[in-house]
Amino acid sequence: MTSFDWSKSTSAADMLQHGPLQHGPLRAVTARKHRLFLCACCRSVAHLLKYPGSRRAVEVAERFADGLAGEEELLSANDEAECDNDALGEDADAVHGAHLLAAWVADPDVIKAVRTAAGLNAIETYLATALSQAERADLLREVFGASDPEASLPTAPVCRPCGGEGGRKTYLWHGHYKEEVCAACAGSGHAGGLARPYLTDRVRSLVEAAYAVRGPRGELEPDRLAVLSDALEEDGFPTHAPCLACGGVGQMTYHSAEASWLASFEYGLECEQCRGRGKLPHPLLAHLRSPGPHWPGCYALDLFAGRR
Repeated sequence: MTSFDWSKSTSAADMLQHGPLQHGPLRAVTARKHRLFLCACCRSVAHLLKYPGSRRAVEVAERFADGLAGEEELLSANDEAECDNDALGEDADAVHGAHLLAAWVADPDVIKAVRTAAGLNAIETYLATALSQAERADLLREVFGASDPEASLPTAPVCRPCGGEGGRKTYLWHGHYKEEVCAACAGSGHAGGLARPYLTDRVRSLVEAAYAVRGPRGELEPDRLAVLSDALEEDGFPTHAPCLACGGVGQMTYHSAEASWLASFEYGLECEQCRGRGKLPHPLLAHLRSPGPHWPGCYALDLFAGRR
């Protein structure tokens, strides 16, 4: 599965099992992200969480993910997230699956809970009546990343005078060097002196405000995310990024080989994703401006907040 395949996949189970090939089986995705993905699933089907213990488990897990609750409270919430299978009613499978996920959000080993066959089955089968296949995949992209689970924030160009080193060492005598800081970048190694100049105090305060205010289901407010995206653009965040489908060249290259090797040739067609431009609106800004729903753990917001 490539990054482009990840961005278009409609199967959360396949995405969890494989992930983009160049990044391995999602090894860099933290337990926090797995926990908040399950929390987002539970929040999306909150009407199926019929027992207070399960609802509390989701709340405690979200606070634990951000360091606001201890492990003892998490274990207590895990014990309380139980379900009486004999009193589930008509939507027994969906309700049982929702409560199962609510118990797993408070599991100390949440990665194992999600990646096991039972976890994948609960996500794909039990929630099928409440969330469509595409909605489950969108939830995973919301928390893990729209196209790259190891995405990082763009940085300013490398400082040319020092080649990104931030300075230079001058040899004086055996074992002794004189270190000089590059005056052009003030030692940062990036043009302009800052690696990410768009992370201004205003942007940081808007990020914290977006985390703090929640909707009735616990979702992030889209209006605040849209204000954040506008502030980022005003403060110098790049508005476009290379197209993933064509690699930024604007064309898709195909190879045709006939019966004779003399007829073998390559030809290119305009990329359907970017219409030949080679670039698209930056995925982070596009994600912040999308209608959502957005949940705690939103990958774009986490990147700007420095949370993994």
